[in-house]
Amino acid sequence: MIQTLQDHAFDIVSLLALAIAAAAFCGVAYHAYTTYSEVQNGKKTWGQFGLTCGVGALLLVIIIWLLTKGTDVL
Repeated sequence: MIQTLQDHAFDIVSLLALAIAAAAFCGVAYHAYTTYSEVQNGKKTWGQFGLTCGVGALLLVIIIWLLTKGTDVL
């Protein structure tokens, strides 16, 4: 019985970690989209857009790595 509850808890935590990663991806994609829009309007440069995408990708890698390490603790 206890093992079943632990398995369910692990599944719930894994699902929450996946939701956090998906929310981070949506946030990075939204920010990249708004930066792209500002490049098209002439407010920002392509270099700033590339920097936004690069930092966003690095942020996503770090978030996924930390969530994976966190679920390994369970």
